[in-house]
Amino acid sequence: MGDDKLFLNAGWTDLNTITVPWRLGWGDDEKFDTLSAKNYSNLIAATRPQITAALGIGEDQYDEAGRIANEELTTENEYRQRFTIFSRFGRKPLKN
Repeated sequence: MGDDKLFLNAGWTDLNTITVPWRLGWGDDEKFDTLSAKNYSNLIAATRPQITAALGIGEDQYDEAGRIANEELTTENEYRQRFTIFSRFGRKPLKN
């Protein structure tokens, strides 16, 4: 990753990165899949004021985009929504 310099300058060694795909609404765990899709749907609803203002779109346009996103999350389709979570860790020497 491009942030090695930041960690190295802070004294970290043995840097590691783990990437984990967080599937939204699909996978092997039905309960988790349902909750992750619901969480993302709630995010879509909660960011309405910021996104409509930033994009200069109206409520109707936002509602339509949200409806399409929710439909993609809750139906079987060729798209597989996911977030990639990056976990960065290493060692930092103890200071006396």
